[in-house]
Amino acid sequence: METFGNQEILDAIQFGMQQGENKYKIKINLIPDISRHIPKTQRKVLELAVEGYKKGIFIGLGLGGMETNYPTNLFTDTFSKAKKNGLRVVAHAGETVGPESIWGAINDLKVERIGHGIRSIDDRKLVRHLSNKKIPIEVSPTSNYNLGVVNASEIHPVRKMFDSGLVCTINTDDPAMFSTSISKEYELLYNQGFTKEELYKLNMNAIDSSFLEPEKKSELRKTLNDYKTTYNN
Repeated sequence: METFGNQEILDAIQFGMQQGENKYKIKINLIPDISRHIPKTQRKVLELAVEGYKKGIFIGLGLGGMETNYPTNLFTDTFSKAKKNGLRVVAHAGETVGPESIWGAINDLKVERIGHGIRSIDDRKLVRHLSNKKIPIEVSPTSNYNLGVVNASEIHPVRKMFDSGLVCTINTDDPAMFSTSISKEYELLYNQGFTKEELYKLNMNAIDSSFLEPEKKSELRKTLNDYKTTYNN
């Protein structure tokens, strides 16, 4: 079986990014994930992430995969090394496991954003902490419904999260797998009662929570505000 080294992998990723950026005129930044359920790969993923960061391909390190039986403390050292090497750090937590998983991501991994995080509302102290620290939560409604972590008959918990003052952003998780798009995610929330002003706030949260340079954020905020002004008129 043929295997590929980091350089070949990074070259292929970089080629694909450049092709996509040239075709769609969209800037791409990537964050490779460690899979929780195969923790023995974390060293190799970190090495790849650091090499990719130096080449301008990656901007951070993430943690995904199955939460159950794979707590965040298995990855503490790796995430500490990632931060020391300049990588931004994020983790999926509080999707299938309760608030303790989110606390672990915060305390063990020192993450800057939480993926999913829908179980945060089960812990008032955690809600206060996330709100006070303005730690963004990347919410993916369609994914949650399709995977059964939210009952199909229920209003998505992002409603309660948003109302509790959490910094929520709306995401697609895996758009091909879940047959969704960011537009469909916003339509879903609109049909569940989110106002246009609230959806605008979610969009602004996404800009503020991104790892873009400050000047790029300012440009995007202006674009969004200009669109809002034109649309409202």
